[in-house]
Amino acid sequence: MAETALTKTTAPDAWSMTGAALTVTAVDNANGNSFVAASDQLVIVRNPTGGALTFTITSQPIVGGVGTGRTGNATFSIPAGDTRIFRVKKNGWANAAGLVLIPTGLSASLLVGVVDLLP
Repeated sequence: MAETALTKTTAPDAWSMTGAALTVTAVDNANGNSFVAASDQLVIVRNPTGGALTFTITSQPIVGGVGTGRTGNATFSIPAGDTRIFRVKKNGWANAAGLVLIPTGLSASLLVGVVDLLP
């Protein structure tokens, strides 16, 4: 089964007086999640529970430039009640289909949102 697509929020411009409402979705622990990669994005993850939870973003090979020796997925623990921000770019995170993947098996209590930083 395909991953559940995450709805992205476009960041407001630098002179916005209203900001932007972030679309947040519970992690799909059965199917995983995905979103279309762009040149510069933030993944915002909230842990509303009373205990630490693990979050993972699936890594892809980096083509040229800095960081070409990086291997493995980005997996980190989010403390109870905390929010973490992770910055991703197309190079190093997007798979061949142009998607950034959040794998299955994560806690459905985690809430995730994606912000496109560049138009």
